Amino acid sequence: FQEGPRASSQFNLFRHWLMHKLLPDGELCGVKDLVGSHYEFISMFLRMLGAKIGKRVYWPGSGVPMVEFDLFECGDDVVWGSRSIVMIADQYEAKKVVIENGANVSDRCVLLPGCIVREGAVLGSGTIGLKNFIFPPGSKWLGSTNGRATLLEHKARDERYWLTESLNTPLLQRTDISPFSKAVYFRQANFYAIHWWLHPFINIPWYSLVAGIRSGRLVLAWFVTDLRFGGRKERHHIHFFEYFGTLLAFYTAVNVTVYITTILLDIALKWIIIGKRRPGQYPWHKSSYCQRWKLYLLVQSIRSTFPTLKFLEGTQYLVWYFRAMGATIGKDVCLYPTGADPMMTEPELVTLADRVAVDDAILVAHVNTQGAFGLDWVMLEPDSCMRKFSRLMAGATLEYDSKLLEHTLVLPGDRADASTTWQGWPSHLVMRTI
Repeated sequence: FQEGPRASSQFNLFRHWLMHKLLPDGELCGVKDLVGSHYEFISMFLRMLGAKIGKRVYWPGSGVPMVEFDLFECGDDVVWGSRSIVMIADQYEAKKVVIENGANVSDRCVLLPGCIVREGAVLGSGTIGLKNFIFPPGSKWLGSTNGRATLLEHKARDERYWLTESLNTPLLQRTDISPFSKAVYFRQANFYAIHWWLHPFINIPWYSLVAGIRSGRLVLAWFVTDLRFGGRKERHHIHFFEYFGTLLAFYTAVNVTVYITTILLDIALKWIIIGKRRPGQYPWHKSSYCQRWKLYLLVQSIRSTFPTLKFLEGTQYLVWYFRAMGATIGKDVCLYPTGADPMMTEPELVTLADRVAVDDAILVAHVNTQGAFGLDWVMLEPDSCMRKFSRLMAGATLEYDSKLLEHTLVLPGDRADASTTWQGWPSHLVMRTI
């Protein structure tokens, strides 16, 4: 792919369509999970696809969806958040998208053709990078207001600082080297950090085991059914509907057993691997929390293979599950009646009071800005409500009878006042109820 106006020929349209169908979602056809979604192997694969990728990039667990890989550049020590999208071409033209050294692209950002994120710039949650827009070095941005990203801090450090630091400061002392890089690539952690090249040797056996369990359910049910009817010698005397009904009953029993075991295993491994979370700072190179969390997410992937929680959405059973995971939840609470991606990731730091309703909303109690990982409380007071695609960030609170409308973000440390309604990313007061 090349920069410039998009040719309208059938062959050019076919190329874009084919790449979108082959690699539609940043998952790299499932390879991402097998080799470790955050590590150097992802950079290697993107380079093979034509992208220019620097060193020590922290890739998101969800991958970065794009089509025209040849027109994507990402510098050293860039930190990505989940569910961000890079759109290199629109209906008129294709233009290169560039992320420079030490930049941070947080979750749910959208970068349009020609967008450039300069060194050390921080794009907060949901930032929109307009076509041909340049984010200045060291600046901080968030979301969108009236179709444009909201500026939080302008040029915290100018371009000359970044150039001087890059030339004169030892690598490990530079401020654009993330704690993740120090732990994983420079081996500077105060605990044993797993080498990035070891992750395939951990992930592939685990996903193979999960695939075997998924496929083995029918085999096990068939084997038990065969034993029930006396083996192969007696099978020709059995009526078809009798055999099929017995097989269906055993298959149902095996599935129910597997699903219940998955939930119990999920709860047990959470407390064994992670323990009880507490608010605080957990840098990759000073605390083993991030590594233990990633290991837990690996074993938790069995829950997505057997999606038990989807059957519990909006029910009291889901409330019981999150209470078992450590969440503080009151009476008459409705959780995720239409699902969520993700559901609450740090349940013990979430407090939901009586009569709270949470739709397909985001309750995430962590922040990961330029690799500085931290945890904080998230609180919803009685009768508060979060509607679809609203988000309450770590340290934020919804007061009594407050409501977040669709696509609304409450920033860390902020409080939505009692009996108010909010909308926007970042949030703005829409209505106050007397």
